[in-house]
Amino acid sequence: MTPTITGRVGRKGTALAALAAGAWTLALGSAALATTPTGLTIPTWTTNFTDANGITYSATLVGSDPLSGTAANTTVNYVPIIVKAHFRLVDGKTWVLLDPTATSACDTKSAYYRIANSPLFVATTITSNGVNVTNHGQQQLTSAFQRANFWGEVKSTNYGVTFAAAQTPITLNYSDASASVNGMLTCSGGNDDWVAYTDEIKFDAWLQAQIKALVQSNRITSSTVPIVLLSNTAFQYTDSSGVFHGRFGGYHSTVQTAAGTIAYAVGSYEDRPVSQSGGLTGHGVRPDISHIAERLADLVNDPLGTNQTPGFLAAPSHTATGWICQSSLEVALPGAVNGTQSSIVGVGGFTYHYPDLAFHDFFYRTAATGAGGKYSFLGQTSDGGAVCTPSARIH
Repeated sequence: MTPTITGRVGRKGTALAALAAGAWTLALGSAALATTPTGLTIPTWTTNFTDANGITYSATLVGSDPLSGTAANTTVNYVPIIVKAHFRLVDGKTWVLLDPTATSACDTKSAYYRIANSPLFVATTITSNGVNVTNHGQQQLTSAFQRANFWGEVKSTNYGVTFAAAQTPITLNYSDASASVNGMLTCSGGNDDWVAYTDEIKFDAWLQAQIKALVQSNRITSSTVPIVLLSNTAFQYTDSSGVFHGRFGGYHSTVQTAAGTIAYAVGSYEDRPVSQSGGLTGHGVRPDISHIAERLADLVNDPLGTNQTPGFLAAPSHTATGWICQSSLEVALPGAVNGTQSSIVGVGGFTYHYPDLAFHDFFYRTAATGAGGKYSFLGQTSDGGAVCTPSARIH
C-alpha cells in the first residue's frame, strides 16, 4: 500500500497518509473520499513559522492571530454530540450499551456530566510551568494552552480560544456487532465497567454521514464545531493489508457538507482510575477528559490536518509497530510529551486530569517563547531534537 493521502487527523491527531479508498482528506486511520477541504467557516488565522534551518512553513490555526499585536479572545461555537454506543459481546447474543449520559459504575455522575463541567468548558485558573496563564481572567483548558503556547506575545492581553455551546446536545446511537468488548479492571467499590474497541474506519464513515444529515436538516451549521463524545470506547485501525496500527482514544477530522467544510473532534471519556494500568489504548491510562483535551488542542492547532513541521518522533502509543517520524502540527502527538499528566480540581471538587502538549517552538526547533521558557504545557520536553524523515503517517 503506497501512502499518498495528505489528510485525516488521528488519535493524537496525525494525518494518515495511507488509505485512499474512502471519504476524507483529513484522516487518522480511516479512508474515504479524497476531497480536499476548501476552507473552514469557523474563525481561523494563517501564519508562517520559520524553523531553525530557515525553512518556512505555512499554518492555519483556529482563533485569531496572537502575533498581530492586537491579540484578543475568539469564541468558537460548538455542538455537543453524545454517542450512545451499542456493542455485541463475543457470545454473539448479548449487547452492551456504553452511554455517556448514564451514571458510571466507577463514579456517582455520568461521563457527560463530568465532561460538561470540566475545565474543557468551564473556565478556571490554570498554570503552565509555574506561570499563571489565566492572569487576564480564568480560561478553559484549551484556551489556557494556546495562551501558554504563545505566551511571549499574549501575556499582557486577553487572548484566548473559547468554546461556547451553540445548542443543547444532540444524541446519536451507534451500533457495532463486531467490536471487541472487554470488562475493565474493578473500580473502587468493587464495581466493573465495560470498555470497547471499535473500528475507526467504520465509525467515522457512520459519523460523517450523520454530520451531513444534521447539516441537511439544519440541526447544525457549518459555523459550529461538532464535538463528539463517547465513554470508555477506543478506536482501532487496521489497514487494507490487514496490518494492525494501534488504538487511540479519539481523533479530529473534517467533512465536506452542502454548507461547507466542517471540522470536528471525537473523544472518549476514560473512566478507569488513574492508579490502574493499561488504559483504553493499552499504552497507559489517560483518565477522564485527557483524550478529549488532546483532540481539542490538536483541532485548534491543525484544523485541516495540513499544517506541516520538520520531522519529529511520535509516541509508540500511536502505532503497534513502534516509534514513527511525523511532520504535522499535532500538539499531543510528540513522544516527548505523550502520557504525561497533570491534575486540576473542578466543579464539585472532582479531580480532572489533562495532558502535556507541545508548544509550536518544539516543532520548529526555535527559541522557547512559551510559558516559563519551556517547550510544552507541562514542561516535560526540550525542543523536537534531531529532524527525522517522515514515513507513512499512521496514528
